Amino acid sequence: MVLTIWLWLLILVENIGFLGELDMSKKADYPRASIKKSLEIAATVSALGGTCNIEVCAHGLNKKVGGGFRDLVNSAAKYGFIVQKQGKLNVTDLYKEIKLAYSPEDEKEALRKAFLNIPLFQQIFERFKGEKIPFNILDKLLVKEFAVPENFASRIGKYFIEGAKHVGVLDPDNYLITPMQTEANKEEEDTERDVQHEVNNLRTQDSSSNFQINISGPGINSTISILEEDDFLIVEAMIKKINNRLKSKKQESEVDM
Repeated sequence: MVLTIWLWLLILVENIGFLGELDMSKKADYPRASIKKSLEIAATVSALGGTCNIEVCAHGLNKKVGGGFRDLVNSAAKYGFIVQKQGKLNVTDLYKEIKLAYSPEDEKEALRKAFLNIPLFQQIFERFKGEKIPFNILDKLLVKEFAVPENFASRIGKYFIEGAKHVGVLDPDNYLITPMQTEANKEEEDTERDVQHEVNNLRTQDSSSNFQINISGPGINSTISILEEDDFLIVEAMIKKINNRLKSKKQESEVDM
């Protein structure tokens, strides 16, 4: 009798430990799949009418319902593309924002929301915002500073880098940038290109007897010859460029506060 109770208690403790491991896995603040792969899950559910069970979704992707596929489904849920309710997978409003975006910019904005839905990715983004990602030590950093299990660190780091590039928060020089910087930089580059083109045209003309305006500062050093009223449009464009920079700095300082 005593032996039976002892064995029963031992089994119970082991099961509690097992359930605890499942619970920890369920609460993990990082995905087990990339944002692109997770989007495939949501796209499949959407193509099936916006709702289906997991078996039908797996069949639509020619996959079997196993641990790997469930990781994909759970990852799609973590990004906010789908929700799981009563055995059904349903696409979210966030996924619909991506699918029905009017422009590439709107799509990127919705994708950034999804990417930063991942608590770990949000933490990494805040940690290195405005800085260069340390690729050479990223795996170790994830383990040491963000408590990612060592056997997952390399894969999670890869998902972060791929996702950051996909949603437009990692620039070509591997610096993490804010959405505000992304939009402001694009507008600034377009304005600068147009203004510089006009300035170069004006410099080829004789300016010895014309009015000139010189604008100089961080990243700017232009002399504009005023030959006619339309030339003031160039001056206004330069002033707009400076104003955008000041607004961007102000917004960044408010975010940091």
